Amino acid sequence: MNNTSLKSGAVIWITGLAGSGKTTLATLIYNDLIQVQENIFPLVKLDGDELREIFGDDLGYDAEARKKSAWRNAKLCKFLSEQSINVICPTISLFNDVQQWNRANIPNYIEIFLDIDFDIIIQRDQKSLYSKALKGEISNVVGIDIQAEYPTNPDYTYTANQPIEGLIKDITRQLKLINYPSFGHPEILIKS
Repeated sequence: MNNTSLKSGAVIWITGLAGSGKTTLATLIYNDLIQVQENIFPLVKLDGDELREIFGDDLGYDAEARKKSAWRNAKLCKFLSEQSINVICPTISLFNDVQQWNRANIPNYIEIFLDIDFDIIIQRDQKSLYSKALKGEISNVVGIDIQAEYPTNPDYTYTANQPIEGLIKDITRQLKLINYPSFGHPEILIKS
């Protein structure tokens, strides 16, 4: 890790299919960091669905529009991290070129892939996306008629049969090391 990366906030990119638990995990990590860190470093959660709404829901859901949305999310996360803000971004964004760009351009990039069994995702289908897509009632559903490009080298892969607490502790520890190389001693924080 170079000195430039110490000045940048981290981007925690949480990816997986709809219904895999991205927003839930992001909220758990966010709440843990707020409680543990007591707001000693800037932190924001940018949910992919909320970002669509913030930007006026101007993009559709076909593969091309989803990719534009993924690029928009990636570039916003990079911009915020350059301002020394830590970002948690739960988003489907299952495009290898976006993931590779993130890794190459965001110094403190942490990628979490939620590799949840499709049967579990179908059971969780709160928005009825998959049931409608499987019946042919809707289209443009990632994992059904849009090919998902799963991360090739995520920093963390989470499956439904793992305890979530360990992952949250690992992420909290990693953010402490990124924000405070001396592990929690803000008085010697490297400043630009």
